[in-house]
Amino acid sequence: MVAAQELDAEGCRSGVYAINADLLAVMLQGKSFPEGFLVSIIDGAVADSWEGFFTGIAHALEFPAHFGRNWDAVYDCLTDLSWLRADGFVLVLDDFDRLATNEPDQSHVALKVLHDACAFWRPLDRPLFVLLSGSVGPRAGLSELPECCLSVADERASKEDGRMMAPSPETAFDRDIARSWELNREGRGKEALAILRALVDQYPDEPRAHFEYAGALDFQGREAEAVAPYRRAQALGLSGDDLPRLHVQLGSTLRNIGEYEDAERFLAVGRARFPDHAGIQAFHALALVSADRCAEAVVTLLDLVTSNAERIDLDGYDRALRAYADELRAATATEIA
Repeated sequence: MVAAQELDAEGCRSGVYAINADLLAVMLQGKSFPEGFLVSIIDGAVADSWEGFFTGIAHALEFPAHFGRNWDAVYDCLTDLSWLRADGFVLVLDDFDRLATNEPDQSHVALKVLHDACAFWRPLDRPLFVLLSGSVGPRAGLSELPECCLSVADERASKEDGRMMAPSPETAFDRDIARSWELNREGRGKEALAILRALVDQYPDEPRAHFEYAGALDFQGREAEAVAPYRRAQALGLSGDDLPRLHVQLGSTLRNIGEYEDAERFLAVGRARFPDHAGIQAFHALALVSADRCAEAVVTLLDLVTSNAERIDLDGYDRALRAYADELRAATATEIA
């Protein structure tokens, strides 16, 4: 972990910053802050109104179900975040111009709340960074995110801190994971878990170790025990192809242990991040059913089917199915309102 004091020493302090296109591209690739920091992104197309902003930030940071959808509640949640296990938080507001254009007064309130929340975390050891892309940041007098915030991460990642470095591809680490799954399929679950537990101990800051350990617990029906290592993998910055798998597996696990609202929220975040991932959509539909939101579940499944119309023979009915999905979507929106 890079402590808040180390970041401050490098001129990188918890706060609200503008972010240019190049740094945003780095952020979207998951190559940015030190491992252990949780990076969340809100799409400006979602947060183009104050209602959309509340929806986007609640999904991105997994706000609890009692979130009040007002600015005071945003501040309260941002200065808590106890439900997320991370060494620091990075909230990227992509294309903040949309909110500023559509609702300038609300965007000013949003900036005030975000500034105050960052100030709350500044003296603590879990910094909060809010990064705005678009023209609003410079117009509001925000400085750009210092490059040292990213260079600190790069330098830290290249040094040993007394523990083993993250494994490179095709190493003994990967062979151990492959062997653990062979053992699982052979019904030798205890041996599989022993291998993966050893990897977690050997590579405590490697998200894949925690993710694979959680997956093995899940596979063996020990779903309640799998939640903590899944969350740890998330907090450590799980990336690549494993990240959508995390949304499927943890979302499904939360649903199976009865945490329906958390399951729906986590899978909704996954859909926002990976809109073309059919598995996330399907499991989100299941979570919506469990949360007694059946109409939304049907809409989700119809969207999934019609978006794959080229590969599924709908016999020309894809247009009708899209229309029915739109009708259900509108009816659901009216009920929620």
